[in-house]
Amino acid sequence: MALFIVSIFAIIIPRLERIMLENKKEMISQLTNAAWSIMDEYQLKYEKDSIPLEEAQVQAAAAIELMRYGTERKDYFWIIDMRPFMVMHPYRPELNGTDLSKYQDPEGSFLFMEAVETVKENNEGFINYIWQWKDDSTR
Repeated sequence: MALFIVSIFAIIIPRLERIMLENKKEMISQLTNAAWSIMDEYQLKYEKDSIPLEEAQVQAAAAIELMRYGTERKDYFWIIDMRPFMVMHPYRPELNGTDLSKYQDPEGSFLFMEAVETVKENNEGFINYIWQWKDDSTR
């Protein structure tokens, strides 16, 4: 019996956690592709001279700002540029336009610099960081 319990905690639970994390990463990748599709549409509008570049960027960010996912529909996307400056954050609009290169999460990670480096190195990827809980800035 003890061996069975140990195998549950040592083997089965960690494996289930890895599977759940991989599934979440895949879901986020697919949702990110949807956000890229929105940006592509505004890029095409700009290239066809129907709207100026700045307007295309603002409209694309506004459309992505409204995107939500998850069971409570409170998970979201934020956009930074490669400096990294916050372009759009739906729950922290006071950060929009600010330089985040020195910003650290509670564990000391320079999460926005890490995000930029991940994109520079791999053109995509995932980072781990600590941030407020969805739309609740107190958590």
